[in-house]
Amino acid sequence: MPTDVEILKNRFVTVQLTLLSIAVALILENLLSMLLDLEVWSWLVAAQAFEVGTSAISMWVGFALGISAVNKPPHLMDFLVHFMLLFSLSTAVYFISTGYLPGYFLASTVGSGSAALTLWMDHSTARRYGASGPVNTAKLLTLVAAFEGTLALLTLATDISHSWITALILPVILLQGSAAYRSIRQWQQVLGQASC
Repeated sequence: MPTDVEILKNRFVTVQLTLLSIAVALILENLLSMLLDLEVWSWLVAAQAFEVGTSAISMWVGFALGISAVNKPPHLMDFLVHFMLLFSLSTAVYFISTGYLPGYFLASTVGSGSAALTLWMDHSTARRYGASGPVNTAKLLTLVAAFEGTLALLTLATDISHSWITALILPVILLQGSAAYRSIRQWQQVLGQASC
């Protein structure tokens, strides 16, 4: 007969995955409805929308695999990160529709930074249990957050053209795609070791 702790631990994973999936679905729905309501499109809007979508999907992949693969006690960020992700990326979507670039990059920085912090905490927890955590993904998302923060300051301080901003968003998209790929590879290795 399972103990109360085991029952709660099993339900924790289900609740986490459900919250995460709902948050990502709301972000993507918000993004899609904003895109459908836009009257004027540009390469910058397309790049921003693709960056928000990539960010939401890569965070979902990383967290979903991490939540389901690691047997660890929950920490506070496990509960807050979904709401921070939802708030920050929904705010970024709002700023896409208004065209206010500093707000967009600041909101994206908060989303990437909260994801990176959560992954760093998962990494340190995994190390305490003798396992490897998502350190490479955490490093990549820290780099993404730093880059987005730099772009926020750059757009606040200077009048940079939309072409340059569009070009500068592309490395962010590539870094987030790389982070999602590294998460998948890392958890494949963890799960492969666990099954042996």
